[in-house]
Amino acid sequence: MREGCCTDTEKYFVLNRSTTVTAEYELTVPQKNAVKILGRDIRTALKPAKDSSRKRSEIILRHSQTGKLPEECYRIDFDEDTNALFVSSNDDLGAVYGLLHISECYLGFHPFFFWTEQIPQPAKEIQVAKAPFESKPARIRYRGWFVNDEVLLLGWGRSPYCREVWEPVFETLLRCGGNMVIPGTGKTSLENRQLASDMGLYIAHHHAEPLGAEMFSSVYPDKEPNYDKNAPLFEALWEKAVRNQKDKKVIWALGFRGQGDCPFWGREPEYNTPEKRGERISSIIRRQAAIVRKYVRNPVFVTYLYGETMDLYRKGCLDIPENIIKVWSDNGYGKMVSRRQGNVDNRVDALPQDGRSRHDGVYYHVTFHDLQASNHLTMFPNSPELIKNELQKAFRSGAGEFLIVNCGNIRPHLYFLDLVRRMWTDGTVDIEKHRIGFCSACYPESGRRVAEYFKKYSELPVQYGPFSDQRAGEQFYQYPARYLMEHLIQGRQNEPEERLLWATGKVPYPRQVEWYRGKCAEKMDAWREFCRQGRELQKEMPPAEGQLFSDTVLQQGILHFSGCSGAVEMCISIEKFLNKNYLEAFLCANRARRAFQLGVDALRSSEHGKWKNFYRNDCLTNLSLTVYCMDVLRKYYRVFGDAPDYVTWERKYLMDKSQKKIALQTTTSKQLSDDELFERLSHQL
Repeated sequence: MREGCCTDTEKYFVLNRSTTVTAEYELTVPQKNAVKILGRDIRTALKPAKDSSRKRSEIILRHSQTGKLPEECYRIDFDEDTNALFVSSNDDLGAVYGLLHISECYLGFHPFFFWTEQIPQPAKEIQVAKAPFESKPARIRYRGWFVNDEVLLLGWGRSPYCREVWEPVFETLLRCGGNMVIPGTGKTSLENRQLASDMGLYIAHHHAEPLGAEMFSSVYPDKEPNYDKNAPLFEALWEKAVRNQKDKKVIWALGFRGQGDCPFWGREPEYNTPEKRGERISSIIRRQAAIVRKYVRNPVFVTYLYGETMDLYRKGCLDIPENIIKVWSDNGYGKMVSRRQGNVDNRVDALPQDGRSRHDGVYYHVTFHDLQASNHLTMFPNSPELIKNELQKAFRSGAGEFLIVNCGNIRPHLYFLDLVRRMWTDGTVDIEKHRIGFCSACYPESGRRVAEYFKKYSELPVQYGPFSDQRAGEQFYQYPARYLMEHLIQGRQNEPEERLLWATGKVPYPRQVEWYRGKCAEKMDAWREFCRQGRELQKEMPPAEGQLFSDTVLQQGILHFSGCSGAVEMCISIEKFLNKNYLEAFLCANRARRAFQLGVDALRSSEHGKWKNFYRNDCLTNLSLTVYCMDVLRKYYRVFGDAPDYVTWERKYLMDKSQKKIALQTTTSKQLSDDELFERLSHQL
């Protein structure tokens, strides 16, 4: 018996392997896909019948009898005389959500079951209480995911755009009650739009790709991407994109930044005032809207107030019509303030302030990539309470019409994606109840203990700045570390590393190293203990639960510990080098390399079964690159202390006294590799 079951045999609907799904009308493509999904789930969750006497049952899709169901809602009713269940709705997504409700609540498929590999144990039949159910409209009208920085998904399957990778992404979003998706970035989005649309989702667009058009420089690599000079070419691309999407459900993004995720005035210095920039963007928005209206009746428009665009809006330099949803963004760390741009962090409030907004929206990150301190491979580094408070504040301010969530590569971010789906469904969430519920669903026999472990995770990230949201994901151990190494090898230690001024302020290079070492050292032992406790907890879990735990939250703890300890040892090595203690610098660099390698090994260890190669394309955080840089650094140190023959340290510390002064030694024994030298020196010293 599963959720929704009853023991009174006269009052339940029987689900079994022979249950069929039919419709009283011709099914649309999204509805056909949902029927296929439910059929697959029925075959998975129910055993084949051994005899034909088992009571047959039927799930019947029909239009709402009263016609009063809200958009995207559904009602489930039961026929008292026959073994029939009716799913009534008035639109595609109402039917889709109704069928997925049966899959989740009656068959036992959690919305994230694909990512947690939790398949219900097959049963002979499932008895469902004949209690009618009617869904309610979600709190947020347009709600969904931006599958951004999707490099792991691109590298996982047999090809970047294979259906077996992307269909589960869109199915999971539907199971979470989402109705909208930006199905990737650039070519990924173009390739995935048809599949997402076929599954019933609205197509939305990246803020750097207005109308979902191809980037100008991709199509015209030899032409200058200047709108004033090439307006007809830009507009032809926009019109082509609208024609290609006009028959789909689309949320049309209007705006103009330039080529890529950066403002156009970086290339066009004549736009040297906020007024000039705002006037150009405003005129382009009007032109884009006109193009859409040529092909689409009653289009839905959004424009993103992101980065520099928000600043222009605040200054009154943007003229945005009232019928366009203005989308505000958090800073990448969950706080509704402007994002840090390089070394500049103005933290301007990023919510409607005039009190008139009723239909604004939010672009929110549970994962982020900024080449500084963000979380790409690990969970959101701030607390779930911060997400709840910031989104509720946004909704109260009038930004509750549209919510697009940067979901990254899904698998590392399940807990916070589930939290946000509660927010877009209900407008609020009980943090403790949700944490226990999520962990109990994923870890049925260990839920409460894992929930406590999740809570500890949110308390541990490095606090790199004075504001409560300035907490580090795994990129904090990789990018700053590589910057400091490059800086040293390039011989620029007499000047500060410019790429770290956002964190350290304008201080000398040795002070930057000291600051970075201190921040990582503060949390290193705590992360070590977190991993130790996780391994103990894993031992007490059933094997399947233990594997999931090891592959997700424990793995992420290891990435934090690996990064902290590697960064600390690297900083010590730099400090030793600056003091011309080259041997100690070499030894510390080897220890740092080993520590960073732990993170790479943690990724590899979770690539089993269907997850083989999931982290193959870790090109954004790129843990392996940090290991490579540490390899370069230790070689650099060895040049200073062990050259020119590369036997100096071997002679001094490892050779027998009788051999130290024999000059012919190098002709009879090859120089030790870095690894061999480190191993032997570590034992000797």
